[in-house]
Amino acid sequence: MSYSLSLLFERNELLEVPLRALVKEGFNDLFLAASDPLIWEQHQNKNRYTLNGFAEFFNELLNSKDALTIIDKCRAYLNCF
Repeated sequence: MSYSLSLLFERNELLEVPLRALVKEGFNDLFLAASDPLIWEQHQNKNRYTLNGFAEFFNELLNSKDALTIIDKCRAYLNCF
């Protein structure tokens, strides 16, 4: 599915769960969320719960310049897709 990041950001104020571009400063919060091995138990890359495994995944996303971060305003929780 093709989407326009500029359109998403223009409409960001309408979203209940706001989006922003993935930034390197989000690494620690995202790693904290992803460091549970059960999250990756059935994934082909089972080591993403480790610091090295997650860092590799995060850097791939960061370099793609297409990754978005979801911010749950109620819990100040970050997620990425």
